[in-house]
Amino acid sequence: MGGLYNIIKAVHNAVGGLTLLLTIAATVLLLTTRRTSSGSSAIILRADLISGSLQFVLGLLLVVISFITGIGYGAQLWVHYLLGIASVGLISVLVARARRAPDSEARRYGLLLLAVAVLVLITFTVGQRKLFAT
Repeated sequence: MGGLYNIIKAVHNAVGGLTLLLTIAATVLLLTTRRTSSGSSAIILRADLISGSLQFVLGLLLVVISFITGIGYGAQLWVHYLLGIASVGLISVLVARARRAPDSEARRYGLLLLAVAVLVLITFTVGQRKLFAT
């Protein structure tokens, strides 16, 4: 079980970094172009949605394996779990809505994604500290 956990942890770590980068890229793109309907906006928003969804599934796998093996009881891990669920959920909602929003709403969604990007960064930092500690 330890080998599987380490593999999922490594993939979770990589996808977490990718989700953070894609959220920042989507934020910058929406704030600078002020368009939700451009080709580049559609691609980055779709990629962010897929990455966030994948991150959510990997996180759930880690939680289940952590509880089965008995290593998922630290307070820092719980903070990471709760922040992860909140940030990935917010990314999914905002990105899905931004993809269908008119161009006039791009700045609003860009600012909302900026706030979520800060939450993702906090989640990522807490997770990095815990991942490298175990």
